[in-house]
Amino acid sequence: MLGDQIQVKVLKFDKRQAARFNWDSKQLTPDPWLDASHRYPVSAHVSGRVISVTDYGAFVETGAGYRGLWST
Repeated sequence: MLGDQIQVKVLKFDKRQAARFNWDSKQLTPDPWLDASHRYPVSAHVSGRVISVTDYGAFVETGAGYRGLWST
């Protein structure tokens, strides 16, 4: 919310324009893909939530930061 304090990691800083920089809060958490092969082995059946639909398939979120493309 407006006025909240957050922790972020600075990824890029433009020395020419001191007010320009890139940051990310996800960089402070463990990479969810490090254990993906254990959570989602090949041929496993998983449930998820469709987060967007495109002409070439649907993007599905299975939780804990995992998103993938399901195509027909």
